[in-house]
Amino acid sequence: MRDNNKTLHRRAVILPAACVLTLSACLSACLSACGVPDGGEARPLQTDQVPFELLSPATHTRAHAGQSQKSQVPVPGLDELPVAFITTDGKLRQVTRFVSRDGTEVDRVQKMLNLISAGPTPQEREQGLESAVPSSLELRAVRHRRSTVTIDISGPVEMPATARLPLIVAQITVTSTEVPGVETVLLEEEGRSLESPLPSGELTSEPVSAEDYAQLLLDD
Repeated sequence: MRDNNKTLHRRAVILPAACVLTLSACLSACLSACGVPDGGEARPLQTDQVPFELLSPATHTRAHAGQSQKSQVPVPGLDELPVAFITTDGKLRQVTRFVSRDGTEVDRVQKMLNLISAGPTPQEREQGLESAVPSSLELRAVRHRRSTVTIDISGPVEMPATARLPLIVAQITVTSTEVPGVETVLLEEEGRSLESPLPSGELTSEPVSAEDYAQLLLDD
């Protein structure tokens, strides 16, 4: 887990309205669109300017990030890992999936990303769950170093509102860090690092963890 005493490179930004861009463009172009200079100290937003507060699976919720609830009979060669989806009120709810423990951390994170792309089951959709990650977005785990996994994102995305961007990154991060040995996530596009939006409205170039999005995780 990241050292809480470490100074993070974060800066505040007011995300603009609807756009049709790649997700990476939404993450980076919104800075220039808003006239936010590179670097500098984080500046808090006014609360009224932050538009977010954000296989046969069995549905479970988790009390806190890093505390999985297990109730399934163990299956040889498979781990029961939580995958995050989004509720109708913009919160994260985790449901369990059985995931093969074969392969490297990168391989296992990719399996988790594939589960995000597959979306909730019909039963889970009836319960109000959905994926914040657009189906046109390609997620690819590319490397794992010192507990940080780097995920490449690509593909055109129609964004109904850029306020949804923190939910997309939260879903990816909370799910990916369930893989043992993975604590933080970095996003990139074709080798170019991207800043990650946080629930506070800040952007950070540092690796993000599940704890960064804990306020979006349902506590039930």
